[in-house]
This record gives sequence, structure tokens and C-alpha cells, in this order.
Amino acid sequence: MERDRGPGLGVRRGRLTVAVVLVMIAAGVLASSIFVSRAEQPSRPASAAALPKTVPSPFENLPVGWTKLPTPPEVRNRAATLWTGYDLFVWGGYVYTGFSDEEPRADGVVFRARVREWEFITPSPLAPRVDPASAWTGSEMVIWGGTDRHGVKFFDDGAAYDPRTRAWRKLPDAPIKARAALSVWTGHEFIVWGTTVRGDARYRDGAAYDPVANSWRTIEDAPIELTDANAVWTGREMIVFGAALHAGNVPESKTAIGAAYDPRVDEWRRLPPSNLSPQASTISWNGRELIAWDYLNKSDIYDPDEDTWRGPHAVPVEAGECFPRSVSVGRDVFGAYCGLFVSFGAHNEAWKKLTPEFLDWSVEPVAAEPVVLLLGRNAETDDELLMAYRAPNW
Repeated sequence: MERDRGPGLGVRRGRLTVAVVLVMIAAGVLASSIFVSRAEQPSRPASAAALPKTVPSPFENLPVGWTKLPTPPEVRNRAATLWTGYDLFVWGGYVYTGFSDEEPRADGVVFRARVREWEFITPSPLAPRVDPASAWTGSEMVIWGGTDRHGVKFFDDGAAYDPRTRAWRKLPDAPIKARAALSVWTGHEFIVWGTTVRGDARYRDGAAYDPVANSWRTIEDAPIELTDANAVWTGREMIVFGAALHAGNVPESKTAIGAAYDPRVDEWRRLPPSNLSPQASTISWNGRELIAWDYLNKSDIYDPDEDTWRGPHAVPVEAGECFPRSVSVGRDVFGAYCGLFVSFGAHNEAWKKLTPEFLDWSVEPVAAEPVVLLLGRNAETDDELLMAYRAPNW
């Protein structure tokens, strides 16, 4: 049976064997993976999340360039993936096989970065799902909503996991319908809005969860609808940006569109039109501005103080049928596209292509200052990896 690569996996035709990858990064190789099974989980403190904020990053001493970290027990697509400052959590999603027979999961794993170990986390009270909204609150991993593998059934429940006690608690019922939503953590509230699934069931409404009060509130309806989109928190506003697509992949706007929500006054404002494709795109917040990048490899910069875009800027990779993905580390941006990697420097507003290339790999970048973590799975060999990349100026 021929494999179904499926959309958005970040895979391009080509081949780079695991052996070649390891040779290219051999100088940064750390200890071999140590996987702790459920039965072997130690009794040490469950997480470094409770450590004082003055404790340095577990990656503070990593060298510039690529470093191989212990191999994950499995790499999942469309999962909740969160960096806490000390640990990397992955919950839900599915292990990609290429045959469209994947089953969603209701469990998760955590990478203890300080001790370089992977563990399963305590089973959750939630049903298996993909594309859940998620956030790290500073003390808990919060999960809400999501969908099944094919977007037929949606969920309207959620739960929070405390790594210090290894315990889950159910969230109260949210005042919005079941969906796979965009989400951000504001420092006080977990905001879920809209949907990430194209089709007829699109939403302008959302809700905000306060973990201290253990309660939800509805938020003002947005002035736009989005499907293939992303959300970021700027410190003041939640910005949602991307595409509004019919189920037939037809855009409803000439360019990618966006809006910003201010939770202090419960109000939205439209962003001015961008210069980017109304299809797939990605956004990152670098502390001052929004860096947007589309699948045709153009990028725009949005300044919320001036409420203006400038660009477009060219991203130096060949265009393909992939969804770009990006994260910010400090004021710079790391991007992944079709197994190729780029970085954007805020000091010169220029993109730079990085090596090596991970052709035939689907890769998920996660910001973990001062590095970017890359969870990867090879579509041809089923090999998996966890890498860290540190730029010279990070």
C-alpha cells in the first residue's frame, strides 16, 4: 500500500539518511536516550517547573549549532507540544504512519531536560484527540477541545495536569461549542478562540479560562473568521492571523488576514491587509513585532504600535506544498519548511538558510530559549529524533 503523506507534514521529496544526519551533528552529540517506562518512573520530584525562576535554562551551556538529544519514545503529529522552561510536554496527537490508519492518543510524554530523560506522564481523563488547544500556565499544562483524526467529532471538554503532583483535574464546562481552537496564555487566562479546521463550522466566538478562579468567561466575537491560522500573545493582545478557507481549500480573502483581541477591554480590532498568500502561513511574536511567513515563502512584519505592515521579504527556500512553521527565540525567528530550516534576524530584517537539510522528515519546532527544539520523524524510515539548534547570537 502506498503511503499517504497527507497535508502539512513538512515533507519534501528527497532523502537524507539518519547516518548522514548524525555525522553532520556528531560534534554536538550528547548521551544516548534514556527512556523511563511507566513501571520504572522514579520517585524524584515530578518536574523542574517548581524550581525558582533564577535557575538557568537546562540548555544554557549547549554549543552553537546542532545538538542531538535523547531520542523520543515516539514523535506525534497534531499533538499539544509545550515547553515549560524546564520540561517538554507532548500530549495527544497520533504517530504518523502514512496510511491514514493512525489512531489519536489520550496519553503523553515529557522530556526532562535537566536529566535528559523521557517519561510517560500519568494517563489523562480525556478521550483521545488531535489538535487540542493547550497552554502552560506556569504550574499546569491545560488542554481543551480538539477533534478526532478526520475532523468528524469535536470535543468540548478539557483538563489540567500538574507535573509536581502528577495529577490531572477536569476543567469546568466551557461556554462555547466543541471545536479545535486557537489558543494563547496571557499570564492570567487561557484564551481559546475560533477553529483550526476548514469547512462550514467556523467560529468568531471564544472563551477565557481563569485557573485561579477555575471558571470561564465568554469573550467578544471577532470581526473575522479563520481556519488555517495561528495565534500569538504579544503581552497585551492575542493576535490571530491566517486564512479563511472553504472545505475545498478556496480562500475567501485576497490575502492572509488577522485581528487582535485585548482582554483588558474585551475588544477586537482588525489588522490592516497583509501582503501574504491567503493560503497557509505561520506567525511568530519576537517581543516587538509580528513576523508572518506564507507557504510561497514571502514574509511580512507587522508593527502593532503603528498598525502597519512592511515587506514583503523573501525567504530563501524553494516554494513547495508545505505548511511553514516558526517560533521566536528572543527577537529572532526560526522557521521550518519541507525539511529545510531558516532563521530571521531582527537586527537586519533578513532571512538566512540553515544547514543541514532534513529532507523526508516532518519536524515540529518548539521555542526553548536559548535554543529551538526540533521533534522529527522520517517519513521514509520511521526514524525519530529530538534536536536542539542554537544560533550564534542566541
